[in-house]
Amino acid sequence: MHERLGVAPYLLGPHVEPPDERDPERELWDEVFAEMRGLLAELGRRVNDEAPALASLVRAVVSMRALGYRSGRDDIRRYAEALRPIAEEECTALGEHPGLEEAIEATVAYTILYEPVLLALRRPAHEDVSARLHGVGPDRTRDTSISSP
Repeated sequence: MHERLGVAPYLLGPHVEPPDERDPERELWDEVFAEMRGLLAELGRRVNDEAPALASLVRAVVSMRALGYRSGRDDIRRYAEALRPIAEEECTALGEHPGLEEAIEATVAYTILYEPVLLALRRPAHEDVSARLHGVGPDRTRDTSISSP
């Protein structure tokens, strides 16, 4: 069942290719790939080296590092740990679809429909945290009870 359901996300992509062997970025790609592979192994994640999501993760981390943004192992670990309960809930929900075809359809639906939900919920969370850090009250006005520079 794992293999049959796993085909869908592999086909959906995105499909990211590593840089060509002659590309100067290839060394960083290989370094980040090994680091992310090691992190997933430390977390006990059973992920195939050819998983499209792994290549997408590597591409994102390579890009962040090339631009000088924070993207260390501990940063990525926090995201991976935060998403684990969501993945468990989604995979458990697939059990509500007993037929193989129905379960594959649900896998595609969860992948395509919930990924934008995750991203969409992240931005209001940033807005809320920023408002709290910068002393903006619930009515979207400056909270004068909090002093800040």
